[in-house]
Amino acid sequence: MKTGELGPRTLSSGFIIRVCGTMMLAMDVYCLFRFTIIASMLVCCLSAVAFMLVYGAVKKSFPLAGHMSIFGLLTALAPMALISLVAGLLLELLTLFGLSDSLAGGALLWSRERLAIFVVTAFFFQVGFIYIRAYLRNSYPEAAADSLFDRKGIAFLGTCVSSAALIAVLLAVMLGGTYSVIYRSLLLVLELLLSIAFVFLAIKFLGRKVEFLFLALAITLGSYLSFALPPVTNLAPDDQIHYERALGLSFLGHGEVGALEGELVDVPWGRGGGLNHERIDEFCKRMEEVGSDSNATDNGRESIGFVVPVSGELYLFVPIVGAIPSALGLWMGRLLHLSFVGTFILGRWFNLLFYVLVVFGAIGITPVKKVLFAVVGLLPTALFLASGYSYDPWLLALSMLGLALFARLYCGSPAGSVTVVSFVPCLIVFTLAIMVKAVYFPLIGLLFLIPARQCASREEARRCRVSVLVLALLLVLSFVLPMLFSPAAQAGDVRGGTDVNALGQVSYILHHPLAYTGTLLRFMLNYVSPASSNGYSIYYAYVGSDISVFPLSAFSTVPFIILLLSAQVIFGDETSPIFTFKSKCWISLLVFLMISLSATALYVSFTGVGSGEIAGMQPRYLLPLLCPAFMMVRTRCVGEEPLASLLESRIHVITLPGVIAAISGLSVLLDFVWVASW
Repeated sequence: MKTGELGPRTLSSGFIIRVCGTMMLAMDVYCLFRFTIIASMLVCCLSAVAFMLVYGAVKKSFPLAGHMSIFGLLTALAPMALISLVAGLLLELLTLFGLSDSLAGGALLWSRERLAIFVVTAFFFQVGFIYIRAYLRNSYPEAAADSLFDRKGIAFLGTCVSSAALIAVLLAVMLGGTYSVIYRSLLLVLELLLSIAFVFLAIKFLGRKVEFLFLALAITLGSYLSFALPPVTNLAPDDQIHYERALGLSFLGHGEVGALEGELVDVPWGRGGGLNHERIDEFCKRMEEVGSDSNATDNGRESIGFVVPVSGELYLFVPIVGAIPSALGLWMGRLLHLSFVGTFILGRWFNLLFYVLVVFGAIGITPVKKVLFAVVGLLPTALFLASGYSYDPWLLALSMLGLALFARLYCGSPAGSVTVVSFVPCLIVFTLAIMVKAVYFPLIGLLFLIPARQCASREEARRCRVSVLVLALLLVLSFVLPMLFSPAAQAGDVRGGTDVNALGQVSYILHHPLAYTGTLLRFMLNYVSPASSNGYSIYYAYVGSDISVFPLSAFSTVPFIILLLSAQVIFGDETSPIFTFKSKCWISLLVFLMISLSATALYVSFTGVGSGEIAGMQPRYLLPLLCPAFMMVRTRCVGEEPLASLLESRIHVITLPGVIAAISGLSVLLDFVWVASW
């Protein structure tokens, strides 16, 4: 055989990708005919993410020639398959041990489906690791990689995370629990002192990097909320629903629940529009009396199948991915045999940990607007939601990470370098983010701003745009098809009242488009007003709803001003994003579409037919749109050159610590008024 000639047993990277794509497509089609439309769309979205991982891993890790022998491929896959099987068995054994005091007792809760999920997850975790390693090696600038992954940074990250949790745990042990005024007050002081110490260390040893300043403040302030808030639900919007879903997901098909879980879902202390503190006190005492082990549940009963354990509804739907961090926390709490209260709090804290780490990575990756990203991540409402059971932190954190990856493509890609492989990280992250709330699918349209001249060829530019369109179509179908074929979705949300009827509302919009357009525009003018910025920034939902000592209206425009100032700060070696007028119009259109779609979705599912108002559209839905919107603000610097250091401009010297201190100070103020004095 001549040199360079391919043998009959040699496979190209394109062939392997096509085979994987065909197999996943066949699985999607099978699921569409075998399972419900809601479960099928979950499989389709996850298989799309898996295919993109495989595509990226194959393209990035294959030899330069783009071919591999069959023997070489099998040699690479065999250890991965073995590791996946061993990891799956180990995870199943750990799950059984967490569900009972011994493996023998937990053997009755063994699940074949759960084992299969563990094995498949372990395999694609390895694929993701291979891709990320190759991506960092081939695509990531060395200086940027050092800023996130050097030894000092990793040590600082580990110290921050472990110290914030350890202080809360030790104080709880000393005081005999977390539900007391003394605990909440002392913990606030300790976490505040810890955050100040971490900020000082970050400035002194890590070169004043914004991502580490964010980490120091977010993990301490957020941990305070996770541990100090009462271990109950109905503190944040719909957190009892998110808790039940996380609990069901943590079992993955087979588990056991007791009466306390039922009360956390039923929330008897949250009826009548407020919080009944006496009933919360009584419930917390009973939680402590259950015992030191989270498995010591009274009136325990089995939960079989992929259902939420109290109401019994299937949780195999697309947004369930947002419950993964909390489910991991609950799983870990059972594995460690923590108390019922400890397991519940660990589920909240894992949600916070996921949020902080992802936003930390986004700030480190983005070449622009680092201070804006940090301020948005530190908004009191964002930290409050992240420290409990909610899908919003998943959406906000991953959308910020996707935006950071987009900014690096937009600002840092030389002409002729962008390919479909370059789009894969953005596509994966945006897909995972949007899965929890599909109405945000226009976010993925930001990738259309990548100029064609930056692509390797015209054909590659066309492929990039087609991949974005196909993924956007899949995300649209993930919420349109359930509405068309699911009776529950057609009926609407019963919490909106007896007049709610989704199909009737759609019919009304189609027959009265001008009337609905007027309703939508009137609503949006007030919704995005700077005077309403306190709703998405300094609002603790039901925790502060029955305490009038703190007037939110007095701070109505302060958060907007802080965000505006943070968008004008350029830091260190940042670049200044130059968006053309057309680009700004496109971003504005995407933001408008996302607000309109969110409002329309709630008008259909939560508002009475023909109403002149839009019900249920909460200000927190603006959180994922803050970074895209404020990125269009022009940075204040000399010409278009980045500042070499903070000392070159008095404005930046004052503004950077000013906005960080202001937004953190608001968090501390709310914690003192609404949480410490509960």
